[in-house]
Amino acid sequence: MTRPATLPMQWSRKLSGKWLVSLLFLAVSLSMLYPLYITIVLSMKTVPDYQRNKVGLPRHWTLSNFSHAWTQGHMGRYTVNSVIVVALALVILIVAAVPAGYAFAQFSFPFRRTLLGGIVAFAIVSPGLQIVPVFKLATELHFINSYLGLALIYAAFSVPFGVYLMSAYFEGVPRAIFEAGIVDGAGVFSRFLRLAVPIARPGLLTLITFAFLTFWNEFIFALFILLDPNKRTLTAGVARLHDDVYTSQPLLAAGLVFTMVPCVLVFALLQRNLNEGLTAGATKE
Repeated sequence: MTRPATLPMQWSRKLSGKWLVSLLFLAVSLSMLYPLYITIVLSMKTVPDYQRNKVGLPRHWTLSNFSHAWTQGHMGRYTVNSVIVVALALVILIVAAVPAGYAFAQFSFPFRRTLLGGIVAFAIVSPGLQIVPVFKLATELHFINSYLGLALIYAAFSVPFGVYLMSAYFEGVPRAIFEAGIVDGAGVFSRFLRLAVPIARPGLLTLITFAFLTFWNEFIFALFILLDPNKRTLTAGVARLHDDVYTSQPLLAAGLVFTMVPCVLVFALLQRNLNEGLTAGATKE
């Protein structure tokens, strides 16, 4: 007799729970969209417009801040520097992490799990806590003002996560595929290049996406390693934009927009592969 009466209560609880979750996600989204809105709107304001109304829409929209940031603020040069550093770091990371992840997943050797756990443990330590020893080591190895030196630092801090991600992905690949390659006479390197790498494409693109966003937005090491003003990356260049051109807040906002655009484009282009890489193996029998 009481069972039908409990059904509306159960539905009301489910609906209330969904509403609470939806409101939570809405609040998180607004907290992320609001700074984005402020930055984009501010970058299109004049200085008097900004002084009159710091939050609202501008009375006179302008794109002059972007041209001034690109020329006077040297954003073009900083963008090229960032592309060089990020490209080098991605190549080093892929060369180091992908074969290591494959080896940990497909080969059996003593202390395999212990070594993998030790590598992953390095990812727990924040890179910001290692600024002093890294700077000292970079000085001794003549990595100061070196694109390659900064790229090696970026890749070194990302290798633990890369090895963990790729090993987890390769472990989800059926061993029958590699056993079939052995039957066909494929060697270790042939199986890795012709079978493992193509199969791991979603996982590899996931690693590239996360690594690109990390490298592109990194600020601390770029500030301390590349001391030459002509070699600054984009994030370090934006931070020093005020000192260089005695700029205003709208000009700084325009420089920030330059740093955000590549991240948005990369995420938009690789979003589908990113979802596949993150969910790979979740439905595997």
